[in-house]
Amino acid sequence: VGVVTERDVVDSLYTLEGTITPEAFTTWGRAGQRLVGEIMTSPPLFVTEEAEVRVATIQMLEHDLKRIPVVNGSMEVIGVLNRVDVLQALFEGQL
Repeated sequence: VGVVTERDVVDSLYTLEGTITPEAFTTWGRAGQRLVGEIMTSPPLFVTEEAEVRVATIQMLEHDLKRIPVVNGSMEVIGVLNRVDVLQALFEGQL
C-alpha cells in the first residue's frame, strides 16, 4: 500500500517544524511517534521482476529515486533495484 523513504521521514520532520535546521532534529521524538501510514508514499512506485532494467532506470530517473522495489506476480516485494545495481549492469555490458 505504500513505502517509507528517507525523503518521507525528512518531509515529516519538516511538516512538524516548518523548516529544517539543526535544532529541528531535536524534535525527532515527535516525528518518531507518527504512524507509518501518515508519512508513507502511497501508492508506491515499483517494477515487476519481468521489467527491463532500462524501463526501471527511466522510472527511477523520472521520479528521482535512489532505489525501487521489485515485485513478483503476486505483488510480493522480492527485492530492491538501486542505482549501484544499474551502474554495475551498465559497466558489465548488460544494458
